[in-house]
Amino acid sequence: MVFSIVRLIKVGRRDARRHMGDPKWSDIMFSHILVPLDGSTLAECVLPHVSAFARLNDARVTLAHVLEPPTLAGKREPTDPVRWQLAANEAEQYLAEVCHRLGSGVSSAECRMFEGQTTANVVEYAQAEGVDLIALSSHGQSGMMGWNLGSDVHKLALHVRTSVLIVRAFAAPPSTVEPLRYRRLLLPLDGSRRAEIVLPNASHVADEHGAQLMLAHIIQRAPTTSRLPLPESEADLEERFLTMRRRHAERYLATVRDELASVGRQVDVHVYVDIDAVARLHDLADASGTDLVVVSAHGASGYNKWPFGTTVLNLLVYGTKPLLVIQDLPRDELKPSAAELAAQQRRGHG
Repeated sequence: MVFSIVRLIKVGRRDARRHMGDPKWSDIMFSHILVPLDGSTLAECVLPHVSAFARLNDARVTLAHVLEPPTLAGKREPTDPVRWQLAANEAEQYLAEVCHRLGSGVSSAECRMFEGQTTANVVEYAQAEGVDLIALSSHGQSGMMGWNLGSDVHKLALHVRTSVLIVRAFAAPPSTVEPLRYRRLLLPLDGSRRAEIVLPNASHVADEHGAQLMLAHIIQRAPTTSRLPLPESEADLEERFLTMRRRHAERYLATVRDELASVGRQVDVHVYVDIDAVARLHDLADASGTDLVVVSAHGASGYNKWPFGTTVLNLLVYGTKPLLVIQDLPRDELKPSAAELAAQQRRGHG
């Protein structure tokens, strides 16, 4: 439920530069970015990234704040109406100030306030308004508790069913909201067209920021299931098969690299064989000084039972770098979880 009148702040509009350099790739850009804020400096870690993507895509930005009644935190006393109104006024002033700080490069920014449960309100608004990117700081008001993701952020990422930008709040919060410049983007590709949905957005960032694109493909070595070592002939066969897969992956990434680099982009190719593919991606991101990991929500399988594939979920939960997950499946094609179905069935029944 919307708690207050929408505050819409119009700031200078700029021409969107959307030429990708390759007509085969459609121009898939973000037009509406939703930014939930809880008033903490940790949550504001996301703002420089929001500013960068808003300017890049000429996008509309909505800053959202949810006032949660004390009863939702387990307190039994009724909400004091005077304190509630003061909290609402303070939150509205805070959102207006953040809107102002986003700067003139953002074509439009608006503030929304809600009352009730945070995750439910944000998800409902995102779905009703067709939000195509939700930007989240990994931590907020609850602080750094030793978890890679705060609980509300984790729930939002799993339930919003759209593209998600996660910014790690491990470093000190920025003092300004000036848009940052990306220098190096890591793009994990598994060889599927579904994974390549990241290429238009990543190419657009590279063109605007002069960033390097790093294409990565990890060939997973199958673990042996026996305590006995493989016979020499079988081990040799396995190595020959892995060599064949590596050569195929190198040819594939070289083709993608040549297409991307044809208009002057800087593109590197990384192919590895590892028993733990996701761990190698984490190591590559850390060792290379990656500014942003850009990945499709699902890979070759396109399995629609979960909002993210297993590799992406691991990057989301355990990663240390900013992560942009581009949702490749329409919202209505993603199946609700068992918990969501149970909640829908029991709604209104106590």
